[in-house]
Amino acid sequence: MAISSPIEKLANLATSASEALPNANPLPDTLAIDPGERSRSADELLLDVRVPKSLSDWLTLPLATLGFSIETVNIPGNPFTQPRAYSVLKNVVGQNSIFHIPNAVLKDTAAWVAVGAAISVGFRLKNQVLIVVSENMVEATLPYETLGKPVWLRDWGIEWKFVSWSYLEQIRTMAQDAQLSFLPQLLNLEKLIADALTLPASPKIGPPEIATLAYILGGMSQFTDNGDQAWRLLMTQAGLTAYIGSLQLGPTPNITAFGLLDQLKNYAPIPEFPNDQALGLLLCQVLKENPSTTDADTIKGILRKFNLAPTRTY
Repeated sequence: MAISSPIEKLANLATSASEALPNANPLPDTLAIDPGERSRSADELLLDVRVPKSLSDWLTLPLATLGFSIETVNIPGNPFTQPRAYSVLKNVVGQNSIFHIPNAVLKDTAAWVAVGAAISVGFRLKNQVLIVVSENMVEATLPYETLGKPVWLRDWGIEWKFVSWSYLEQIRTMAQDAQLSFLPQLLNLEKLIADALTLPASPKIGPPEIATLAYILGGMSQFTDNGDQAWRLLMTQAGLTAYIGSLQLGPTPNITAFGLLDQLKNYAPIPEFPNDQALGLLLCQVLKENPSTTDADTIKGILRKFNLAPTRTY
């Protein structure tokens, strides 16, 4: 019997396989992505789920009026996990986490497992409200609501709530009072607000007062005319020139005013006026710019309540 060469053996094997599997095709029927590859892609998109700057810039003022701040939580990496970051809506008694999950993830009906793993293992969330938004998405796909939501509540105590982007867009264009009416329910802030009201009054000026002052200051021509020159002049007239260079401010008058006031409240008195707070000096200067009677009364009430400028007459 002749000895077959290796090439002949390989040819015989190929022929046998072809006869046994006449319809075998090395290519898949479709170009569908392997679920494992899809999950890894979702994992990469879930490393940083902080709310986008456009949303944060808008929400800062109305949330501050309600007693909340938007803050970033950074989770350091280790040899086995990558660093992550997300946002929280925080007041004096607690917080809700808020994620901006890319719509590429939320539109993928198979990615809810990867999202659940990120929530529980990557971000280590437990027993809290999780607000989820996604640019231009009106609702999350069905698996997130019918499969993920009950599992995450049962296993980790996470109350998932998807908030429609269109609702946020609608509220953004409303008047201040309307925004303050809709946002607590939309962002599940009502219980945190109620719990905060049970605490003793704070002797320090807080976000609600700063936001109130920012709306007043941001609407005054003396603060907005000629861009940055206006508030810089106001600061100079108040004797606060030394602080101008260190201030980090925002893109719109109201946000700029909020940033200015919020930073000034933490500054020590200047040597020339050791008994008056820097914020108090600026507010006294604002009163000289002839605000409306209502706004002037509000400013004076805050000055007195928090004793911001005890040596000044206003």
